[in-house]
Order: sequence, then C-alpha cells, then structure tokens
Amino acid sequence: MLTINVSEKLESRFHELAKEIGEDETSLIKKAFFELMEDMEDTRDGLEALKEMEISGEKKTYSMEEVEQELRETHVEH
Repeated sequence: MLTINVSEKLESRFHELAKEIGEDETSLIKKAFFELMEDMEDTRDGLEALKEMEISGEKKTYSMEEVEQELRETHVEH
C-alpha cells in the first residue's frame, strides 16, 4: 500500500474531477500510476538504448516508417 500527501487544493481538484467524470478515485489513481510507470520505464529503456548506441559507435537510426516497412517485408506470410 502506498500513501501520498498532497495539498488540499490538489486533493479537492482530484475529488471534483473524479465526481465530474464518474470514476472511482482509487481506479483513477491506479490508472495514473500505471501510466506514469509505463512512461518512466519507456524513458529508462530509451536512454539505455541511446547510451548503448553511443558506446558502440553506431550512428544509424531508423524512422518509424522504415521499421514498419522492414517488419512488413520480413513477416510476409507465404
């Protein structure tokens, strides 16, 4: 179990928002926490990959379009 301390103003804003959107406060906090963790892990993984790329001297990067095209070409069903 986690406990956080927030200002009364922030807590009030949170209660009002939860009420307005009809969401359970605990569910909202769990969703927000999960999304934050996902974002933090993605950032960590990206920074680690960048560091490895710098150490190896590899300079080539690929756009999302190039990656998607490569995946389509290599995963074509026969």
